[in-house]
Amino acid sequence: MNGNYVKPGIAAIALALLFPLYWSIVLVVGADGQDFEQALREDMLTLTWIDGLFLLIGILEIYIYMSLVRAFNDQLNSNAARILLYIIIGSIFFFHASIFADLFLVFFQDSTSSETIDGIVGTSVFTAIAALVVYVIAGLGLSVVILTKNSVNAPLIKYFAVMLLIICLLQATILFAIVNLLMFPVALIILAVYFLKDPDTLEVI
Repeated sequence: MNGNYVKPGIAAIALALLFPLYWSIVLVVGADGQDFEQALREDMLTLTWIDGLFLLIGILEIYIYMSLVRAFNDQLNSNAARILLYIIIGSIFFFHASIFADLFLVFFQDSTSSETIDGIVGTSVFTAIAALVVYVIAGLGLSVVILTKNSVNAPLIKYFAVMLLIICLLQATILFAIVNLLMFPVALIILAVYFLKDPDTLEVI
């Protein structure tokens, strides 16, 4: 087992379990017929274990992609891939940054006007959507860079790139994005196997 990447491998497995759990709960709650804007507003005015899970998922994603940057530094000589990974990491940070708006509203909602609360909620939604768009674009770019780099001789990274390409295309359709509840965990398991492989068998790129 590769001692340098045991923790990222375990993190990838954990995220593969937590990601579909969180979004399944969100979809079930969102399907109860409640007005989306009102439900979102109420959610941002309270803190629950679901918010903690949302934060944990963001931390795990950033940690996994940072570990992938490190792996690429060791094995892949591509500035484009590293830059795109950093863009993905930034988009994940801003997507999950709405938790800071939650914290502000929970502690200061009594002294904050309704108009200001609506503005904070709207800004959080816009930031999340923008971050998701950036993630999709950067993810597509990263997939293309890996798949078109002839020097890449790492099947698992190639498989991950194919999965990431499919995930980003599905996310871009919006309608079929729900399929990523299955696709993203599969991509994470591929990364987990890549991280946990014996160091002597890690492919040199």
